[in-house]
Amino acid sequence: MAINKEFWDNRVRKYGHTGWKDYDIYAYDQCARLKAIEKIIDSLDCQREFALDFGTGVGDFANLLAQTFNKVYAFDISQEVLNVAKKKYGHIKNINFIDGNSITDVKLEDKSLDIILSITVLDHILDDNELSKTIGWFGEKISDRGYIVILEYALPSKMLKSDYQRYWLFDEWLSLFSDFDFHLIQQYGFNHPKFSPCKSYSIYNKSWQTKFFRLICRYFGHIKSTESHLDDFAERILREYSDFLWKGRSSDILKIMIYQKS
Repeated sequence: MAINKEFWDNRVRKYGHTGWKDYDIYAYDQCARLKAIEKIIDSLDCQREFALDFGTGVGDFANLLAQTFNKVYAFDISQEVLNVAKKKYGHIKNINFIDGNSITDVKLEDKSLDIILSITVLDHILDDNELSKTIGWFGEKISDRGYIVILEYALPSKMLKSDYQRYWLFDEWLSLFSDFDFHLIQQYGFNHPKFSPCKSYSIYNKSWQTKFFRLICRYFGHIKSTESHLDDFAERILREYSDFLWKGRSSDILKIMIYQKS
């Protein structure tokens, strides 16, 4: 896990977050992800006691969970990433930030978690044994009626390669979770800004506001105030559209998958 930790340490130092490196993409994408996950979580019939945000990054999804769950464990392997998360959300009393080399080292009661959320994290665990241990740990800690919600690349066919990400097929995710007695109960397709952009992203991407932001960055670098304006613009666009999330299709590049124990 040391290589992964170094990767995320460097990424948060350089960009201030762990998402898309291009902030014009990140502003829309992070807002859309949060809206999609909020909608999905609201639809789930589960207890609202304990939640885990696995690979919490800068804490946005832990904050989302904290609005409806009594206690949220926000885990990340990078202390530098967690430092950013604590600056943003350390004042929220029902979030417990936890760092460590592996989630399997975290001591929680079996069957105690009502939901486990993992947003583009599992795909970055390149060691097969560590990935299997992680899903096995999920299986021990999830409650009888609990859910695992993940957002990952789930490709219809092999088309991408990377030295820091698996880019698995959808069937490979199904097989992995099936090995630990999880079954898929629902899947959704999600916007990919490069391979399958939805209409609202295209509108956002072609707008004068986004083009102006790119121009400012080209000549002056990233300025926090301009990033905030772009965040606000993405939020306004996404108040009008919900086309970034749809019923899952075989052709989807990105999928939100919901699993339960068999």
